Amino acid sequence: MQNLQFTAETAFCIAIGCGGKKIGELRWALLWGELPFLEKIILQEDRRGEGIGTRAMRYFERTLAKNGYKTLLVSTREDEGGQHFFRKLGYKDCGALDMRGFAEPQPDAELFLYKNL
Repeated sequence: MQNLQFTAETAFCIAIGCGGKKIGELRWALLWGELPFLEKIILQEDRRGEGIGTRAMRYFERTLAKNGYKTLLVSTREDEGGQHFFRKLGYKDCGALDMRGFAEPQPDAELFLYKNL
């Protein structure tokens, strides 16, 4: 498997690198100043399916746990495959947000999942 590098670009962005090139990133925030929330994980399309996303998530989870966080919250649209990725990693459903009435509506619900670290 490739030699991946994980580098903090900012306090809330971790770059995913391989062979000296950035191939993706994890962006996150703290809800209410205490609950880590993964806003998105992005990988170059041609690098998906190689286990890189799984390795990046495991790294992120370990980093959060080392820093005293107990739970990680993630979200994905109901019509996207991300929900299956997160469930495979042990995340459990904890709710959904219907955004059809928002000023910038989203046709499908936003699913929220969590994992105790």
